[in-house]
Amino acid sequence: MLTIRTDRQEMTGLVRLVTPPSNISNAPVINNTWTILVEPDPAYDYVLTTQTGQKNPTGQITCTVNVDPTVVDTDTLESLLNASINQTVRIIGTWCDDTTNNVTVFCPLSVLLIDNGFEVYTLKGWPVAVHDVSLLAFTHAARPDGDTSDPHSNESQTFTFDVQFPLKPADEALPFWRAYASTRVGQAASVGFSPVDEAPRNWLRVSIETGLAANRQGFYAVQLGLTYDEPKLDDYCPPGHCDEDDGTYCVHTGSFRYTRRQPFVSTARKGDLALSPSDGKGTIGTILTNLTPPQVYDHMGIFVDDGQTIRHCTSSKGRYEQEELFTTSISVDVPGFGTFSQRLPLNGIRPDLLRYGWPGSITQTVGEVYQSGWNTLNPRWQYATTHPGQDLADPENPGHPFALYHLPRADRQARLAFNDPEIDWHEPLPRLQEGHETIDGTVFEPRLVRPFPEFDARVRPALEAIADAALKIDAHYRLFGYSQGSISLDPAFAAPPIDSPAWGGLPSGASWPANSTPAVCSTFIWAAVQEANKVLPAASQILLEDRADPADPAIGLEYGSHNGLYQYHEDERLKAAKGLAEKLTHEISAAFAKKLPPAIGIIPLVRDFKDQLVERLVNQMANAFAFDYCEKLDAGWLAPGEGESAGPDDILHFWDPRHRRQTEQGLAVYGDSEPLMVKAATWLRIPLFKKQLIDPGKGTVVFRVFEGGHRKAGAVVRFDDGCKVVTTQGDGHNELVNSVILPAGTHFADAYMVLTNPITGNEETFRTKQTLKFEVINGGTVSIDLELVPPPDLWRILDVDLHADIHDRSFWGGDADHNDFRSSGWTLSLQQDLDDSPYAPAGQVNTVLYVEKTFSSPEVGSGVHVIVLVKATLNPADRSIACHCEVSLIDTSDGGIPILGPIVGINPYYTVDQREIIDVVIPADDSKDVLINKDFGSDEAVPERATVSLRLTNRHRPS
Repeated sequence: MLTIRTDRQEMTGLVRLVTPPSNISNAPVINNTWTILVEPDPAYDYVLTTQTGQKNPTGQITCTVNVDPTVVDTDTLESLLNASINQTVRIIGTWCDDTTNNVTVFCPLSVLLIDNGFEVYTLKGWPVAVHDVSLLAFTHAARPDGDTSDPHSNESQTFTFDVQFPLKPADEALPFWRAYASTRVGQAASVGFSPVDEAPRNWLRVSIETGLAANRQGFYAVQLGLTYDEPKLDDYCPPGHCDEDDGTYCVHTGSFRYTRRQPFVSTARKGDLALSPSDGKGTIGTILTNLTPPQVYDHMGIFVDDGQTIRHCTSSKGRYEQEELFTTSISVDVPGFGTFSQRLPLNGIRPDLLRYGWPGSITQTVGEVYQSGWNTLNPRWQYATTHPGQDLADPENPGHPFALYHLPRADRQARLAFNDPEIDWHEPLPRLQEGHETIDGTVFEPRLVRPFPEFDARVRPALEAIADAALKIDAHYRLFGYSQGSISLDPAFAAPPIDSPAWGGLPSGASWPANSTPAVCSTFIWAAVQEANKVLPAASQILLEDRADPADPAIGLEYGSHNGLYQYHEDERLKAAKGLAEKLTHEISAAFAKKLPPAIGIIPLVRDFKDQLVERLVNQMANAFAFDYCEKLDAGWLAPGEGESAGPDDILHFWDPRHRRQTEQGLAVYGDSEPLMVKAATWLRIPLFKKQLIDPGKGTVVFRVFEGGHRKAGAVVRFDDGCKVVTTQGDGHNELVNSVILPAGTHFADAYMVLTNPITGNEETFRTKQTLKFEVINGGTVSIDLELVPPPDLWRILDVDLHADIHDRSFWGGDADHNDFRSSGWTLSLQQDLDDSPYAPAGQVNTVLYVEKTFSSPEVGSGVHVIVLVKATLNPADRSIACHCEVSLIDTSDGGIPILGPIVGINPYYTVDQREIIDVVIPADDSKDVLINKDFGSDEAVPERATVSLRLTNRHRPS
């Protein structure tokens, strides 16, 4: 029995589970009861307590609604509601006590708002924030048995509520909202939207009358997008842009804009290199970790400007898995199941797909290559190129220009991904990682490879030439580059020209690599150096390796026949190839199994197909690495021969690593390295610089950078958010003059430098606490001083270190183990920013005091994982982090329900064999052992088992 506590009650929280209706009879379902399980935010914890003082035992509350399936079909509603799982939601409904079960409930659920968060898109150089919300509204249909005791049973209801816009970025901004027609499902009696200006906030007021099924009403769903139109932004210079090429000048007039500064690497300059460590489990990581000695870094790129943009060479692994590109189909007659048909690469991957890895050389912003994987800088692979003519006008407002926020989020993301040249498929490509990896107890951080500071001024023009060359190289990704790096300069290995018969018989778009250069990530940089040397004067030729050090096989230093390449011998190449074959065998077998119903997978003919498929694909891939034999499916790779190439580790350690003077033989442009730290995206007010045609004149700015009272050379100084970037010269004792010429007017400066923190002993980025505002007078000179301070410890990182031995036993044999699994790079980030705008919504502030995440070990045997759920809360007063931890041994192979919610990469339905719940507080700069060698097991006759240790560390982020 239900007792109403409050009608029209609101609540926010996280959805943990969606339960669709069950139809156990064959009779038609007239009404369906849907249930979502919500964990309320702390502010609404009171809704968990009944009038008798009993609190819901799980800390969660069920929200139910009956939906007439004639209004919206079950599959559609399930898809819409499943999108809310693990999302922040806002509930409007009737809060009741369920006196039968002595718990509180929401019945009926009337309005569900799924907060899809804020996304920021760069439009004409300007970051534009869009707040996405999914709206679902229900009429509570009557029960099939005629019971009308539920509140509001079969009653049309009217609701009015507000949805927040992003913070108004500038005074001239005009609110823009859209209920995207392409996402609308169902029908309500009436729906109205109107913006409300409550400066400095804006809201979208929504009024909805749900309607009745008798009128084919009673359900309404739509996605909402809220942002701003800013037509006057064209009058201002985008962030990081100074004087325009068309003769205009950028002058600060006192105006500011609230915006997101995109991620960047503050200490990187044009021509520096970014290296990313591997966990040794990916395809390239598996090869590198099996070399002698093992190598760690599996991807790299080159900065083509000062810390904002990276160019690199990569390929899409997901492209090989697209069934549309497979050339073989199988059909198997299965008694009781009929004919089973499946497209498979039974004769290997199409050779051209394997030989010419797509997309090859690409350019991405730091935020794209490290985080989102988006594509805003490669028109060739943009949606507008692969779907010409589709995005010329606003689809819901014909005759008006197109802007990305005119489309719902999924369509926006398709436009921002890399779009395949052959099939209508798109993929984000984040290829560098900003987290560390721990291998055998050693921590490997991302590295920034650069010249020694005292050489910077002399060699920077050569580094910039390398970056310019990299921008011009059109490369495809060629696996054989790991065996013979010099193919990047060999015309015989370039992709055939567009009119070559080699492309004959292939699908439209397959000739995309025509005339392109073969490369992998590291040989792409090597090739750029060779191209730069073609345009550099004789006195500035780049020498990567002067061979001053004797060869040392123990450290992998064995000089190749080409400068900057190194020898790899047959024994280590065979070991690496075998490691790759073992990995691919497991991956391909697992992928094959997922395509087949279990009853079909045991049929002998199907098993034969699988065995052939695995053997042929493994051989083909290994032959491609070893010999460029992309057509061959035999085991020729077992005799791989000698190789000569350069991996990221070679570049890091051997491209002139010793601190020596420049030689007469050529410029040593690299040799130094430091931790690469991505400056996270931040919300802030930035100064606006208006375009004008009148030259304001110029003045001189003399600047010094200090830390702890000492002048610092090698500090990076940024003027006007990166319009001009300069590195300070001198050794801290000599009074070298550092100066720049800037237009007359108001300007802003900040500075950065990697230094050793005397408290932690770690290399960290020291930076100016605030941006310095100063004035430049036409024809005059102004002097400024910038003081560097260590990163504040209000930004914390929680390291989650799991150590587990996992064992999956099978009654039929085939036991599986993963001994000594150690997590790597599992972290949570929390921070308090005292400069946050008090008016900004949660999605537009830098402060994050609460975060939660579920981590999973790799699958062992048939669906066994150890998963760790951590809910972390930062206490800014003492920098401690309170952690709620749930550690579980789970099995995805025997059904079950998601107790902890879906986990990325594994089956969302699973059985929890054992779960441990621990609450612990981790003081600042301290660690605690949550579990030490804790035994987990299932209660089955042949149980799964694991021995688990979990350690949490609270450290400050070296921003």
